[in-house]
Amino acid sequence: MAENDDEMLPMPLGRFRLFLWGWHILYLGGLYLMLALAAVQDGPAHPRQVAILAVCVLLQTVLYAGLIIRQEEWPLGRWKALLYFGGSAALWAVQWQLDLRFLWVGWALIGQMFGVLRPWIAIPASAVLAFYFFVRARNWAIADISLGEVVGWVAMVILFLYMHGLGTASMERSRLVAELRTAQAALQASRDKDVELAALRERERLARDLHDGLGHTLVALSVQLEATQRLYRVDPGRASAQIDAMKELVRGSMDELRRSLAGLRTAGLAGRSLVEALLALCAAFEERSGITVATTVRGDVDRLPPVVSDTLWRVIQEALTNIEKHAEAQKVEISLDASPHAVALHVSDDGIGLPGGEAGGEDGGGRTGAGGSRLGLVGMGERVEGVGGKVEISNRRPHGVRVMVEIPLHRSLTLPALTERRA
Repeated sequence: MAENDDEMLPMPLGRFRLFLWGWHILYLGGLYLMLALAAVQDGPAHPRQVAILAVCVLLQTVLYAGLIIRQEEWPLGRWKALLYFGGSAALWAVQWQLDLRFLWVGWALIGQMFGVLRPWIAIPASAVLAFYFFVRARNWAIADISLGEVVGWVAMVILFLYMHGLGTASMERSRLVAELRTAQAALQASRDKDVELAALRERERLARDLHDGLGHTLVALSVQLEATQRLYRVDPGRASAQIDAMKELVRGSMDELRRSLAGLRTAGLAGRSLVEALLALCAAFEERSGITVATTVRGDVDRLPPVVSDTLWRVIQEALTNIEKHAEAQKVEISLDASPHAVALHVSDDGIGLPGGEAGGEDGGGRTGAGGSRLGLVGMGERVEGVGGKVEISNRRPHGVRVMVEIPLHRSLTLPALTERRA
């Protein structure tokens, strides 16, 4: 029996082995004790009888050691059970015929039946063995079997069934615990994989931002510098104005780069709860932009899986960044609602909305309301889809944009009475 089978046993592995060896020693010790008594008391007078008893005990030992002690499965296989109990019962019949000291072996075999066979096999098999014992003890007179003997056998069967039930229930609980631990390990591995995937997607998003933002700006600057260099000789005034425009473009690119690097340096929630990080983010946003933020949180969102909490926080961060850059809003509303089976996030503003009423559309100036640029929309969608959720972005009446996120939860959460925090 392997060490990792400990969880599938009705008791710890070491104690269970001790328990089994106690029964092995008791049974085999009893056989050899009876043989020793027969040899001492009857050997001189009946040496042939003692020799037959010795052969029977030796064969019983071989059967028991080979089929019971070394068994690796429960219950005992059909052919192994037939070989062991058929052979042991036949040997016991011979022993009983020669020496009454071996009567107890029959009851030991009945006990072993309930230990290594299924009850629906052990009950009829033990009934046959008990019936043989009773009629043999009454010189084959079936009518002489007393009610007390039958009741005694029934009581013994009930006792063995009770013990069998306890062992089976314990093993079933152990199996369920082992399955639960396996599921927890798989869930933890899945979470680790989700976190790693989220980090990879964050790197891809940053690469796209740098390429589509700073990269395009540098290309434009390179072209404008060449044009200014040629223009400076013929029209210094226009060349100076062009240089001023390039300076503004560089300042804008530097601000964009600082925002990207600030987002990169922020390591997700950084050990904070989601509510704590959300309130801090909104406070910094209000101070920086002058836009009012109303935050509503329902349910115990701080008990969400870490990868879900980080995804929600990143989406809120991206939405606020887009509002600050594009929406021209005066007020933002954030609603976060956690239930046992899903978490919903709504971020809405009262800004200029989406051009043409299309989610994620852009006008010539790149202003798209809370939805942000195409890059912002793609980043939001990839984050949420990475944890099995969905994003919907639409215009809000009479004006503004609403971002709606819903993420299903793949494990049950124990949520207390709904509480509401407002900032």
